[in-house]
Amino acid sequence: PDTPALSFGRAVHLRVLQPDMYGDEVVAYTGKTRRGKAWEEFREEHADRQIITQTEEATIAAIAAAVESHPDAGPMVAGLDYAERSIAWTEDGRDMRARCDLIRFADGRVLLVDLKTARDIDPRAFGRSAVQYGYHGQMAHYAAGLEALLGVPVDCAIIAVEKDAPHDVAVYHLDDLAMYAGQAMRRRLLDTLTACEAADKWPGKAPD
Repeated sequence: PDTPALSFGRAVHLRVLQPDMYGDEVVAYTGKTRRGKAWEEFREEHADRQIITQTEEATIAAIAAAVESHPDAGPMVAGLDYAERSIAWTEDGRDMRARCDLIRFADGRVLLVDLKTARDIDPRAFGRSAVQYGYHGQMAHYAAGLEALLGVPVDCAIIAVEKDAPHDVAVYHLDDLAMYAGQAMRRRLLDTLTACEAADKWPGKAPD
């Protein structure tokens, strides 16, 4: 189910990675409360767009400005050619797919970039979140798809930006150890999926 956090994250992605589409996809409600006749009319009029508050709109603009002005993240998101691209490939007889935030090409290599909003971008705090949410496995999956399609090495990086002002920004490059851990996580999940499909048994986390 959609949540306010997911909705906010989508709007941030649009503003940073697809700014030309942001105005067509997102609209801010200027009313004070989301109820009553005015709200219902506004929601019906903009049924095909994501509705945010004026406060959220200001926060999203500030986040975008923080990313764009960062010395490392700014150049990554400047002049975007391959943002929010879906890819599909076949691996071991299984159809795979992924949706990449940002793909950049330079010097015969591919840089895969993911944009994350976070409560805290401190290396230790964000590292714990990365493990909790499986960011390394996600990036390993995307990289496997790009390598299968393009046949060239893929480097991975995460742009992390704090949701709260002053919206501190960090760029974390996944090293060989992080990618190895992500690949192992991905392979473990795929092997589990294959075994469950073959046996038609889908146990929980603690079946015994």
